[in-house]
Amino acid sequence: MNTILFNNQPLILSQTDLPCLIHGTTGTGASLFTMTLVAQLFRQGRKILALCGYPLTLTEFIQQTQTTDYLSVTESTDRALFPRTGALFLTKENTEVFLELLATLPDIKERILLIKNIDLFSESIFDQVRHFPNLIVSGNVETCMYREKIITTPYEIKCIFSPLAGFSLIKGGEYEGSVFGHLTGGIKVAISPDTA
Repeated sequence: MNTILFNNQPLILSQTDLPCLIHGTTGTGASLFTMTLVAQLFRQGRKILALCGYPLTLTEFIQQTQTTDYLSVTESTDRALFPRTGALFLTKENTEVFLELLATLPDIKERILLIKNIDLFSESIFDQVRHFPNLIVSGNVETCMYREKIITTPYEIKCIFSPLAGFSLIKGGEYEGSVFGHLTGGIKVAISPDTA
């Protein structure tokens, strides 16, 4: 499993570090950091509900967790499976099913909500999730039409992997960025040889 490093020391983040904003462009480490964080939380026993831009997100999750307790959800997936499944992943083509799950999933308040590739989703999707305490928002915030709303939403931590107006970026190497909030400093992902 990959390791999150805070000021070059291993760091285990938990549900108390949420909500969390992760910003970065392609290739900066934001996606890798996002999935490493989600894998950490899942291994701590947290269930996941994820809306992602691309199916590769689920592939990375499986690679980091080695779990079989997941579903790639579509319109035709048996709804009876949802409450007992640890990780539910939906792509942008299944946004309506995601909204249905937000309204009907019995354990929604306990699940970690991941919106990955926020730049691909409408402001109305963000409005539906922005007040959930267990939220992770990840993507290229700079390109969002509603970026000010995203940035000014209260988060416990904001992890910045590429330039974003209003934030100073500490970038010392590959997959390295800055964290702001109750943690402030450098943050990066050390890639495990078995997930490389």
